[in-house]
Amino acid sequence: MKKLLFTCLLGVGSCISATSQQMLGVANSNYAGTGGIYINPASIAASPYVFYFQLSSPHLHLTNNYVHYKGSLSKAIKRVLPAEIFTTIQSNLQERLNGKPKMASLGSELRGPSFMLALSPKHSVALTTRGRGVLQLNNVSEPILRLIKNGTDKLSLQNTPYQTTFATNANAYAEIGLTYARTIFDQNAHSLKGGITVKRLYGLFSAYAISPQFNYLVRQNGDSTYLDVKSLDLQYGSSGGALGKGWGLDLGNYLRVSPSFGAVPVEQQE
Repeated sequence: MKKLLFTCLLGVGSCISATSQQMLGVANSNYAGTGGIYINPASIAASPYVFYFQLSSPHLHLTNNYVHYKGSLSKAIKRVLPAEIFTTIQSNLQERLNGKPKMASLGSELRGPSFMLALSPKHSVALTTRGRGVLQLNNVSEPILRLIKNGTDKLSLQNTPYQTTFATNANAYAEIGLTYARTIFDQNAHSLKGGITVKRLYGLFSAYAISPQFNYLVRQNGDSTYLDVKSLDLQYGSSGGALGKGWGLDLGNYLRVSPSFGAVPVEQQE
């Protein structure tokens, strides 16, 4: 079950693009409220809301360049039993094998209580909270991922010595942000908005593991198989005790210009 769940997540994640900013469909809306602040602090200037409150909003994304999903994902999730869903997704995962190291990134975000208040038609303030975490795999050799995806029962992976590498890191932090935005000028179809967010950052967790050399062999003993580790060179570390704190600053502006901006009226042309 763990193997299936892992590979299902990888397959679904291969259809999702990983970017530094998430929830773009919401953030780019005119009614994004505090959700647009993470893209551009100026977004709350001249907001259609007088007051906006958000209790919480979760987000999860996963991407990789090892497997991709071919088939109808909607048909898979319509299965009644969870085991059927995993089996269907598993059967539609296709490996991208080219001999090059692979990567994967799993990110999560929880936006906590936040609110926005319009002080006037031109001035707005907001308070936001959120926590973010990311787990990344880098420079992972294909045999390791094939072992995770297919398990030790796959015959083509047995009785072959492998020399592999991998690196992984995990980080998590929380933040509290205070935003001020205003409309600098608004003349007919032309307008300029500006905004600033001051953030207090709190480190929550950090860890890493790097193996420049991992040698193993999948062996078979009767009806069972097992992993025979020949050698493992591993460097690892994790955060302990009090973690760091810091400050962050986001600046943003939004300029809207009519296509006719600067054009000379017909009656004034010579």
